[in-house]
Amino acid sequence: MSNASLTRSIPASFGNLVNLFLDLSHNQSCGEILDSVQRLGHLLLLDLSHNSFCGKIPNSVKSLQRLLKLDLSHNQLSGEIPAGVAMLPATKTTWLVRFTEVLEL
Repeated sequence: MSNASLTRSIPASFGNLVNLFLDLSHNQSCGEILDSVQRLGHLLLLDLSHNSFCGKIPNSVKSLQRLLKLDLSHNQLSGEIPAGVAMLPATKTTWLVRFTEVLEL
């Protein structure tokens, strides 16, 4: 659903999906990233880059233990990266560097 001109926040019902590659990058999505992201326990890829998400990264992101790629770059996020996120498999890639533009480490 990349470049689909989506303008709303991520629906809570996405939390019911499993074995998912969720790419909502390059849209016009806004609002906060909801704590319901923790229900995406089988998520392998989460790309929310190039949107207008704001607020803090929810602590629930650290529960995505199967996540191989996480890209939240080019949003309007603030605050610190939640403790425990650095232990995710996704941190074996370079996605963490993308956060330094907008977040305190």
